[in-house]
Amino acid sequence: MQREYRSSDIIGKGEFAHIFADTDLTRVCKLYLARDSVAWRQWAPRVQSEEITAYGLAGAIPALAPHIPVCGGAITVSRVLDEAGNDVSGRYLLSLGILLERVNVCEEQKAVALTKQQYPYIWMLIHEFEEAGIYIGDASALNYSNDVAVRFIDFTTGFGARLVAEVIGLD
Repeated sequence: MQREYRSSDIIGKGEFAHIFADTDLTRVCKLYLARDSVAWRQWAPRVQSEEITAYGLAGAIPALAPHIPVCGGAITVSRVLDEAGNDVSGRYLLSLGILLERVNVCEEQKAVALTKQQYPYIWMLIHEFEEAGIYIGDASALNYSNDVAVRFIDFTTGFGARLVAEVIGLD
């Protein structure tokens, strides 16, 4: 199923993707940006695939599944419009969307690296992710001060992390 979004649907912005609130408000779409980089455009489909793989791996592990949003897999976005109704789809790689459960956020997200010092259970969860072959180093933690409600986003397999590092080096 294809979706259409507006700039006003953006609820998060990152270096490689924007997060759009989905129409039913229980999901979000992570849509990769069309950066001015040949390397990024070449490797972005594999990065998306590795991220979806990582969500699948984590979702299959009982200790990790409660700490990630449910991943609905890859989706294609038909177009993105700005506030005036102009088509700004060229800013995005429309075939590279990931549908995720929308997490109720009780506090601002923080980089996992900034939370693991203060919250010991973050260390234990990082170890679980790493044991599953999931790279969590650049991930963010939502609801990080609550060991039950903490959720991790923006993680990938070790191979996906190496791809992103390589692309950044080539930019």
